[in-house]
Amino acid sequence: MSKKIIAVAAAAALALTALVGIAPASATQGTLTISTTAGGTGTSADPYKINVPAQNLLVATTSTTTTRALTITVSGLATGDVVRVDATGGFKLLSAISTLGSVNEYVNVSTLGATTYSKTTTSAADVVVYGYTTGTATGTIVSSLTRTGLTSTNTLYAKGVAGDPYNISALSGAPTSLANAATAATTFTVTDVFGNSVENSSTVIASASKTANMGTVTWDSSAKVYKSTMTAATSSTFLWDMGFTATDIAGFAVAAPKVSGVVNYTGDSSLTAQVASLKSDYNKLATKYNKLVAKSKRVAKK
Repeated sequence: MSKKIIAVAAAAALALTALVGIAPASATQGTLTISTTAGGTGTSADPYKINVPAQNLLVATTSTTTTRALTITVSGLATGDVVRVDATGGFKLLSAISTLGSVNEYVNVSTLGATTYSKTTTSAADVVVYGYTTGTATGTIVSSLTRTGLTSTNTLYAKGVAGDPYNISALSGAPTSLANAATAATTFTVTDVFGNSVENSSTVIASASKTANMGTVTWDSSAKVYKSTMTAATSSTFLWDMGFTATDIAGFAVAAPKVSGVVNYTGDSSLTAQVASLKSDYNKLATKYNKLVAKSKRVAKK
């Protein structure tokens, strides 16, 4: 009986988009193949892209943009075959996700899943294993099938993709005061519910709630931060805020999707500079005058 391992990102019935084969160990050992509808090719240079469970949920889907579980189906089995799957890089394996494809499955990051799965078959029924991750590291999923002492293996690479924006952090450069027409560069980072960095998110860049003084939010691909230029209000202190909408997730800290502050108005910067210059000149003249007066008094005494 031939043997085939098929890894799919939603369900086994989806159309195949990639196929990798390994020569069988013998005529009766079969062939291991990998196929998936997830983005990527499964190599170390281009791993499959598996989304971190959004809202802490695993769901099967046909969309490559929301794939949250890699499904490994081992078929063409015989009684006594040994199936083994090993995962690295933060990926976890599940022997079952109840009704995956129709009902959401909550992810318990501390207890759900293991890094190794092994089963000796008692029938010819398919063996299905699910792989997921809550991080963004690249990991491996190695599938092996052993019959009569002969083993065939196949290795695929997968990488977690950060979830929806949940928290704003590492705010830097936000001023407490500005003179008229002055500006200040402000930067911050954003993470998902699991603490992964969310980069170049259109949700964050759009930032519908930001004030005019916050300026346009952009993504700096070199520094890996979001940035904006804050501009002083005219002749008044102003409040500023920037943020996005995030839904609190049970079992996690309350979302912190907004930052805000107060910037005090300190006057016209050009006028302030002029006053400072005049004050400096006045102090210099006063010092010279005081020295001359002191000297004239000493001469008069003599």
